[in-house]
Amino acid sequence: MSVERQPYDFYCQICQACGHDGCCNFIQCYSKLISLHKGEDECQEGEGYLKDARMYFNVAQLGEEIINKLENKQYDAELAVQEFRKEWDVIYNKIYEK
Repeated sequence: MSVERQPYDFYCQICQACGHDGCCNFIQCYSKLISLHKGEDECQEGEGYLKDARMYFNVAQLGEEIINKLENKQYDAELAVQEFRKEWDVIYNKIYEK
Protein backbone atom coordinates (compact mmCIF):
# COMPACT_ATOMS: atom_id res chain seq x y z
CA MET A 1 0.00 0.00 0.00
CA SER A 2 1.37 3.41 -0.99
CA VAL A 3 0.85 6.49 1.16
CA GLU A 4 0.26 9.68 -0.79
CA ARG A 5 2.41 12.48 0.58
CA GLN A 6 1.24 16.03 0.62
CA PRO A 7 3.81 18.55 -0.61
CA TYR A 8 5.39 20.42 2.30
CA ASP A 9 4.51 24.09 2.32
CA PHE A 10 6.75 25.95 4.74
CA TYR A 11 4.68 29.13 4.52
CA CYS A 12 2.21 29.75 7.32
CA GLN A 13 -1.36 29.15 6.17
CA ILE A 14 -2.54 32.25 8.06
CA CYS A 15 0.05 34.96 7.45
CA GLN A 16 2.06 33.46 4.57
CA ALA A 17 5.35 34.14 6.40
CA CYS A 18 8.08 31.52 6.25
CA GLY A 19 9.80 32.60 9.46
CA HIS A 20 13.29 32.34 7.99
CA ASP A 21 15.80 34.88 9.22
CA GLY A 22 16.36 37.61 6.66
CA CYS A 23 13.25 36.68 4.68
CA CYS A 24 10.13 37.10 6.76
CA ASN A 25 9.77 38.72 10.15
CA PHE A 26 7.29 38.74 12.99
CA ILE A 27 5.66 41.98 11.80
CA GLN A 28 3.99 40.19 8.86
CA CYS A 29 2.55 37.60 11.23
CA TYR A 30 1.38 40.13 13.84
CA SER A 31 -0.24 42.26 11.17
CA LYS A 32 -2.24 39.36 9.77
CA LEU A 33 -3.31 38.08 13.19
CA ILE A 34 -4.43 41.54 14.27
CA SER A 35 -6.35 42.12 11.03
CA LEU A 36 -8.16 38.81 11.54
CA HIS A 37 -9.43 40.00 14.92
CA LYS A 38 -10.01 43.66 14.13
CA GLY A 39 -13.05 44.94 15.97
CA GLU A 40 -13.31 41.86 18.16
CA ASP A 41 -12.96 42.04 21.92
CA GLU A 42 -9.72 40.01 21.96
CA CYS A 43 -7.64 42.54 20.09
CA GLN A 44 -8.73 46.09 20.88
CA GLU A 45 -5.14 47.27 21.35
CA GLY A 46 -3.64 45.33 18.47
CA GLU A 47 -3.03 48.22 16.08
CA GLY A 48 -1.12 50.15 18.74
CA TYR A 49 0.97 47.10 19.61
CA LEU A 50 1.68 46.53 15.93
CA LYS A 51 2.94 50.10 15.59
CA ASP A 52 5.15 49.55 18.64
CA ALA A 53 6.53 46.32 17.16
CA ARG A 54 7.26 48.08 13.86
CA MET A 55 9.01 50.89 15.74
CA TYR A 56 11.20 48.52 17.78
CA PHE A 57 12.03 46.42 14.74
CA ASN A 58 13.04 49.44 12.64
CA VAL A 59 15.08 51.00 15.47
CA ALA A 60 16.90 47.69 15.98
CA GLN A 61 17.75 47.61 12.27
CA LEU A 62 18.93 51.22 12.45
CA GLY A 63 21.14 50.40 15.42
CA GLU A 64 22.66 47.47 13.56
CA GLU A 65 23.40 49.63 10.51
CA ILE A 66 25.07 52.30 12.63
CA ILE A 67 27.13 49.74 14.55
CA ASN A 68 28.33 48.29 11.24
CA LYS A 69 29.35 51.77 10.08
CA LEU A 70 31.19 52.37 13.35
CA GLU A 71 33.00 49.04 13.05
CA ASN A 72 33.99 49.83 9.47
CA LYS A 73 35.24 53.29 10.52
CA GLN A 74 32.64 55.03 8.33
CA TYR A 75 31.28 56.91 11.37
CA ASP A 76 32.78 58.34 14.50
CA ALA A 77 30.76 58.37 17.74
CA GLU A 78 29.44 61.90 17.25
CA LEU A 79 28.17 61.19 13.73
CA ALA A 80 26.65 57.90 14.88
CA VAL A 81 24.64 59.68 17.59
CA GLN A 82 23.48 62.38 15.15
CA GLU A 83 22.44 59.77 12.57
CA PHE A 84 20.62 57.68 15.17
CA ARG A 85 18.64 60.64 16.50
CA LYS A 86 17.75 61.90 13.03
CA GLU A 87 16.68 58.49 11.71
CA TRP A 88 14.83 57.62 14.93
CA ASP A 89 12.64 60.70 14.35
CA VAL A 90 12.05 59.68 10.72
CA ILE A 91 11.01 56.17 11.79
CA TYR A 92 8.77 57.50 14.56
CA ASN A 93 6.99 59.96 12.28
CA LYS A 94 6.53 57.34 9.56
CA ILE A 95 4.93 54.87 11.98
CA TYR A 96 2.98 57.00 14.44
CA GLU A 97 2.09 60.11 12.45
CA LYS A 98 0.00 58.38 9.77
